[in-house]
Amino acid sequence: MKQIKLLIIPFIISHSLFAQTKLSLNEAIQLGLKNNKSIQNSLLKKDIAENKVKEVGSQFFPSLKLNAQYNRLSEVDKFIIPLQTPVEFPVILNSYSSRIYFQQPIFTGFKLSSLSKSSEHIFNATFSEMEKETNEIVLNIIIAYWNLFRAIENQKLLEENIVLVKSLVLDSENLLKQGLSTANDLLKSKLHLSSVELQANNAKNNLILSELVFKKLISAENKHDLTLNDKPSENVNIDLEIDKIFLEANQNRKDFKITNERILSAETQITSAKSNWYPNIYLLGGYNYSRPNPRIFPAKDEAKGTWDIGISMQFEIWNNFNSNYQIESSELQHQQLINSKELLRNSIEIEVASNYLNFNQLKKNLEYANLSLEQAAENLRSTKAKKISGLVSGSEIINAEILLQQSKINKINSVVDLIITEAKLKNSIGRNLVNE
Repeated sequence: MKQIKLLIIPFIISHSLFAQTKLSLNEAIQLGLKNNKSIQNSLLKKDIAENKVKEVGSQFFPSLKLNAQYNRLSEVDKFIIPLQTPVEFPVILNSYSSRIYFQQPIFTGFKLSSLSKSSEHIFNATFSEMEKETNEIVLNIIIAYWNLFRAIENQKLLEENIVLVKSLVLDSENLLKQGLSTANDLLKSKLHLSSVELQANNAKNNLILSELVFKKLISAENKHDLTLNDKPSENVNIDLEIDKIFLEANQNRKDFKITNERILSAETQITSAKSNWYPNIYLLGGYNYSRPNPRIFPAKDEAKGTWDIGISMQFEIWNNFNSNYQIESSELQHQQLINSKELLRNSIEIEVASNYLNFNQLKKNLEYANLSLEQAAENLRSTKAKKISGLVSGSEIINAEILLQQSKINKINSVVDLIITEAKLKNSIGRNLVNE
């Protein structure tokens, strides 16, 4: 069987890592893979499939068995040949026998070779399933990591926004007392404050949920405080045309590999079902050590050894069309897998196209967010310059600061959405996220 190296190396990480103040994305992935129960179950499935390969392979070799038996026989009359000198045969009441024998398959109608190939294809499919599940777990950790980062930053900026809007409300109250503003302007400021506080409360709830999801994925206890060490990078790009993306997905997606291996396994199952059309031929042999030995005449109450060797043939002449039914079922399962592969191809192409288009759109969204942030910063700078000349009020400066804070939130959301979509796109075209 072709040797396949396991791509997932268990990461030996101390539990004390949870107590660190900062956690990188790579450390989070390592922790998640080390502690994930699904990965452990996948490893067990792989081991089961590997043992099945060995189990089928062992049937190519001879089996060796040992039988031993003791019998106490009832008493019978002596056997006497009435000759001039009568010949008496002793009555032996205790019988001891042992036999060691082997059976070696010579020809089984290609059944063993078919089952061997089938088990290897099932093992390959199981291994690819483990790789696929590992990639999906890594993807979920990446998404949870950056969603938690987004929640932390958004809450921080919204809390700062609350302070700014409260200053705006206070400024509106002062202007109203001086007769320079209206009650409607004050109510607008208070409504704005209430809106920002609602956003901050939603952000707090989202932070709690994001942290819970992230800790569950990496198997961290809720009592541990985790601080994210990595910052999102804007330098993300996949410079491939859509046709090349589809081609890469067809070559690398584990789903295709799994389905292809199962199709090959189904083909060998058809061959295995047809083995009933052929005879089974075995080489047999053994050694008997008995007291008395039935092959020795006349019988003596002595232990003697004898051997035998031969060939046996078994052929099923009639089984009520059972073989035909088995073959037909195997062929139908094979066709079902072929149809499933085409459906899978369509589904994957839609998934890849969706992620690819979203990725390109989010790159444009990030460009817009950067431009908006630059404009908001410039607006705040020019507004402060006008304040020095007495051309604007303090409220306008606060509004400019609020606009800048909102631009920062939009920028964070755009970067995180782009990074998450990049990871989804890489996963959908079959790239290994563990090594990315």
